[in-house]
Amino acid sequence: MIYSFDTDIAKRFNADCAVIIHNIAFWQLKNQANGKSDNFKNGMYWVYNSVSAFGDLFPWLSIDQIRRNLEKLVEAKVLAVGSYNKKAYDRTKWYSITDEAICGIYQLHLANPTNGIGKSNKPIPFSKPIEKPISKLIVRKEENPLLIDCMAKAQEEKQIAETIREEEFNTWWSHYGKKKGRKSAFIKFKKLKQIEVDKCLEVVLDFVTSTPEVQFRPLPMTYLNGEYWEDEIYASKPSFQKPSHQERVENAFIAGSNLAQKYQDQLDAEDALFQQSQFKELTQ
Repeated sequence: MIYSFDTDIAKRFNADCAVIIHNIAFWQLKNQANGKSDNFKNGMYWVYNSVSAFGDLFPWLSIDQIRRNLEKLVEAKVLAVGSYNKKAYDRTKWYSITDEAICGIYQLHLANPTNGIGKSNKPIPFSKPIEKPISKLIVRKEENPLLIDCMAKAQEEKQIAETIREEEFNTWWSHYGKKKGRKSAFIKFKKLKQIEVDKCLEVVLDFVTSTPEVQFRPLPMTYLNGEYWEDEIYASKPSFQKPSHQERVENAFIAGSNLAQKYQDQLDAEDALFQQSQFKELTQ
């Protein structure tokens, strides 16, 4: 896996902190781009993750190293930490890049221009706290290379997700077989959660098999609105076909042959018993 980070942040803290900040910034901006209301708290967009989950993202770092780097960033007021979990026992922490950090990153880039003029080893100090919400500051993304990179990646991720969802819909639509209301069905399909999409694709062939007559199959939009993928699927009953005259004659002949054979076997058994009794009388 390839990791990216801002060299100015790495100089100020360390490379590990810079990688963590870059990852949080990416997901924070992605949540904003997708308008995730569940992640918008107190005028800021947040990213939640456990230390062990960060460990999976950054396998070269130990749990203690990740915890120390996060604490360092919180103490430096680069990260704000919160707890907005729905369940009281859930201790997962929420992180958001602070307004001060965003302005600080911006000032670091101004203090280190490409032509070397006005180069400084320290960021410009703040004259007063920034009280604007993070969403207002992010609007000026053209002034911040880090945010430009994160926004570009978020947009790319969004486009990839939309392409995958369209391919999933096309697969489901072709299998479902009832070609009515494609546009409205696609709009509804895009709003489904991924777990619901996976279930749709998993059961579509069984559902189609259970409803072989297309005219009686629900409309695609009806299927999606009714969440039919959650229903139990019953196998369709095979239709009864009356045997032809020739088949009935053959069946009767087979049945008669079997009955005749059974009668013959019974006679043979009785003859065998009679012969045994006659043999015993002669030998006495």
